[in-house]
Amino acid sequence: MALACAAGFVGVCGLFRVLFANPWPLILSVPVLAWIAFYSFTKRFTWLCHVFLGGALAASPLAAAVAVEPGYLLSVPGRALWWLALMVMLWVAGFDVAYALQDLEFDRKTGLKSVPARLGVRGALWASRLLHALALFTLVAFSAMDPRLGVITQAAIVMVGGVLGFEHWVLHLRGVAGLPLAFFTLNGVVSVVLGSALVVDVALG
Repeated sequence: MALACAAGFVGVCGLFRVLFANPWPLILSVPVLAWIAFYSFTKRFTWLCHVFLGGALAASPLAAAVAVEPGYLLSVPGRALWWLALMVMLWVAGFDVAYALQDLEFDRKTGLKSVPARLGVRGALWASRLLHALALFTLVAFSAMDPRLGVITQAAIVMVGGVLGFEHWVLHLRGVAGLPLAFFTLNGVVSVVLGSALVVDVALG
C-alpha cells in the first residue's frame, strides 16, 4: 500500500511536467518521499525526531510554490515563504513534543528517543512552549515580509497566539489527559484560522 501511494505521488508530480512543462515537482518527488519516510526511523537515533516531522510538513508551502512558479522561492517576495515554512516546522515540532508525552514510558523502556524521554514531562512541556513561542515569532516575520498581508492576517496571528497559549494552559492543568483537546482540536483551529486569513488577505490585497 505504501509503495502504491508513493508511485501515485510520483505519477501526479509527473503531470506537472506533462501539463505545465514544470519538471521540478517530478525531480523533487523522490527526495520528498525519502525525507517523509526517513522521519519514521529518527526516534531510533535522535531525540530531535520532532523537528524532522516538522520539517516534513514544512515542505508544504515551499512545494506549493515550486509547483506553481519554480523561481518564486529565489525572488525577494518569495523569501517570506521560507519564514512560513520555518513557522510550520516549529509549530509541528512543538505539538509533537507534547503528543509524545503519552509514549514517555514506552520510549524509555524500548530505547527510543524523544524530547519527553530525554527531558521528562516538565522539560518536554517547556520545550514545547519554547518551540511554539518561536513559531509565533516566525509567523510575525512572515507577515511583515509579504506586502499583501494586512490587518486580517495580523488579527489571525493574535488569535493563533491565543489558541497556542490556551493549548499549553490545558496541558498545564490536565497533563496527558488534555492531549485530545490540545493536540487535535486546538491545532486544527490554528490551521483553519491562519489558512483562511491568508487566503482572504491575498484575495483582497
